[in-house]
Amino acid sequence: MIPDEKKQVEWLLMEYFRRSFAEFPKGKLLLSESPDFVLQTNHKSSIGIELTRLHPVNHSGGFPGWDNRFAEESVIGYAKEMVERTEQRKFFVKFLFSEKEPVTASRVATVAAQTARLVRQAALNANSGFFQHSVAEAELPAGVTSLLVMRLPTLQAGIWERANPLGVSGNTVDDIRHSIRKKEEKLTLYQARNLSQYWLLITTDRLRGIKNFNIENKITNHTFRSLFQRVFLFELLKGRVFQLV
Repeated sequence: MIPDEKKQVEWLLMEYFRRSFAEFPKGKLLLSESPDFVLQTNHKSSIGIELTRLHPVNHSGGFPGWDNRFAEESVIGYAKEMVERTEQRKFFVKFLFSEKEPVTASRVATVAAQTARLVRQAALNANSGFFQHSVAEAELPAGVTSLLVMRLPTLQAGIWERANPLGVSGNTVDDIRHSIRKKEEKLTLYQARNLSQYWLLITTDRLRGIKNFNIENKITNHTFRSLFQRVFLFELLKGRVFQLV
């Protein structure tokens, strides 16, 4: 049992990454501190993996008006309540709301009921281990553009949240550099563990470029450098992994 909610979420995201990255090494994954995880690949080799979230230092948008945000939080709260009335298993659910077609106060109850139904449908296929399901956009109610449902048995409380609550990066490359630098400041502490390698996993809910700007090309064509042996950017809503170093 993992008592700390933050650690429960980290374990969930690491399992998601493990299944999304085809080249993830085989081995025993252990919860740790400084770094967050240790992957024991054999008796002589081990990899330390540190998780961090991509903070939009250069945020651009992503902060809806108070009325929209209140409506969105209400949708999440009501949907969570509806599902957990009859479902004892706990889920991690992430909502991405539409900026072009915001949820109005008059539609909160309808959108909450529709998303609750979609989560229940997804839950029918949840097995006893790790579970991840992205609801097809065509099934989503107007105002919601992405819905990610995940579960691990270690999750002891339902965690339902908006995507990109801190805003969307306006300069993703610079924000990635900033995240790498911040974690490199602690690398000496990690290296005290005398592990074989050290990886950094940066998670983000959604990547978005401005009009006529391909953010994926910008990231993949840019050269990043780090003292970590490997650095990854993991886009949660689409399950995409970008190896940066």
